Amino acid sequence: MQVAEILNRQGRRSKAQYLVAAVLHYESCAQASDVSCAPGVGVEVIEAAVRRVLQGKVESGADELRFLKEVHSVVGTFLELLIEGMSCMEAEIHVYEQPEKRIILGGINDFGGTTNFYREFMRFCSATHEPKLNLSYPVGGYFECMGIFLDEPSQPSRFFSIDPYGKERKAAGLYLVGYTRGYYGQTNDLPKRMLEFAKKNGLVFNGPVYQIYLFDEMSIADTNQYLLQVSAEVRETRRVPSRRPSRRV
Repeated sequence: MQVAEILNRQGRRSKAQYLVAAVLHYESCAQASDVSCAPGVGVEVIEAAVRRVLQGKVESGADELRFLKEVHSVVGTFLELLIEGMSCMEAEIHVYEQPEKRIILGGINDFGGTTNFYREFMRFCSATHEPKLNLSYPVGGYFECMGIFLDEPSQPSRFFSIDPYGKERKAAGLYLVGYTRGYYGQTNDLPKRMLEFAKKNGLVFNGPVYQIYLFDEMSIADTNQYLLQVSAEVRETRRVPSRRPSRRV
């Protein structure tokens, strides 16, 4: 029976009386027994109805709290990228330690000999992931190695989402980092500059390459001014003179 129906059966003068009785009885207050009850509906029935209402409020509040935590996490993730973009020296190549980041890594892309970037991107967005993919978080491109990035810099091996609830991880370590501006998929001469820097400074590529946009449609109107960051895991064969201090990315 719905709560409204139960209360309506009490009549206009008795509704408040029954609500008081139910709540006080539910909280084990001694005064509950002193409140009179109209015949036909026991306090236990009202108690059960009120309990359902209160439980619904608790669950609703928990859902709202989870939503607010998720919003806070998404905003914080984008803020990190914006801070990096505003403070970076775009024309330079850097070497520095990057912290571990949790990510959701998609399946292997199959471009099928085409340059259809968006087909594989949409397949990543619609695929089943564990945990469930939240497209509010930034999405980037993942390359198995530097060789693949150099061959096809606009066709990542996989896509990934920077998601603090992800089960995969971008490993902490030493990364060669460069930047370029342009629309999605445009890397200009950045792959060549990163390769030349590595050769000149005795760096060996020994892991994946990650692409992520620090500035995109969320923060800038001109699509030609999107800011791409490319990070390639490396190891030193000698100390790099221009190595930058460690920082969060």
